[in-house]
Amino acid sequence: MSFFSGFLKQLYTDGSLANTDDGFRFELKNRLMPAALHGVRRVAVDGRELPLAGATIAADDGRVLRPDAVSAEAPAEFALGDRFEVRIPGERLAPGPHALTIEFDAHPVGRLTLDVEDTVAG
Repeated sequence: MSFFSGFLKQLYTDGSLANTDDGFRFELKNRLMPAALHGVRRVAVDGRELPLAGATIAADDGRVLRPDAVSAEAPAEFALGDRFEVRIPGERLAPGPHALTIEFDAHPVGRLTLDVEDTVAG
């Protein structure tokens, strides 16, 4: 693991992966620097890319964003310390460990890929 990928993993809140009534959720927290989200490219679980239709990003300040509504022209600002919950509808995850890949664009750093593992409680 490179230093940068380890640094980037600080965005993910360990233990936040959980099923919801219509899919699953996880939490991210900006522990790195003020940034602007310019787009969500993909979310994959266990190597399987998931559709983002219906997905939401709920910030702790009350904003609820759709991944397809965030772009360089319509960025979502996230201050240092901001938390946000990502909800992916469609299917619940089996209990146990899962590998998550989240690829997104953020200013000022560009395209980033976050690879983490978390466990859904049984």
